[in-house]
Amino acid sequence: VLTDIARILFPNPATDYFIIEFNITEKLNNARLEIIDATGRKLQSIELKIAKGQKMILTKEMAKGLYHCYLINDNKIIKQVKISKE
Repeated sequence: VLTDIARILFPNPATDYFIIEFNITEKLNNARLEIIDATGRKLQSIELKIAKGQKMILTKEMAKGLYHCYLINDNKIIKQVKISKE
């Protein structure tokens, strides 16, 4: 069974940043991380050129609240994780 992982490592809740870990087990095809706010507005789209690793997401400019981080590959949402910004 292939597994695709995206998880928030730390800190959660975030203040200035958070780190997300990802592992895409399929062939990369337009792989990216997308950060979406509570209203559904896309704040960031980060291209992933490697299948496994970590990305630091800066949150200083983001308002306090709940955000969704989507791991997307081949135009499909593979995994969704939530992050809280304080």
